[in-house]
Amino acid sequence: MKTRIIKLENHPQLITFWKENYFVSEMDSLDRFKIFLEKNPELSFITEDEGKIIGTVLGSFDGRRGYLQKLVVDKNYRGKGIGKNLIDLAVKKLQDLGALYIPVSCDSKNLPFYQKAGFKKKDQVTMSISK
Repeated sequence: MKTRIIKLENHPQLITFWKENYFVSEMDSLDRFKIFLEKNPELSFITEDEGKIIGTVLGSFDGRRGYLQKLVVDKNYRGKGIGKNLIDLAVKKLQDLGALYIPVSCDSKNLPFYQKAGFKKKDQVTMSISK
């Protein structure tokens, strides 16, 4: 297994991987993905096994907070530390940039995983505005 920084040319394979293991939305279009990577260089990682994508995490930094998105591990590779490794890499990069707070949103079924990775549940309610 090898973990490396995600590049724009990985987009087609990422879309396939996310469709198979998570979901894809309009925010995953090539144009939006390009903007995301340009604004957040070297903060997103991909893990591969013999060239096959088995894990991803997208990291972003707004100057104050760091964020993790699309932490996805292939269903056949879960429970092997891949997700934790991806979190560790992204969190380290974000903290090196100065992020003091790194919130994450997740489904309640994934709470144990994130808590084991060091995240603490807050009483805040997540809200959003979307088109």
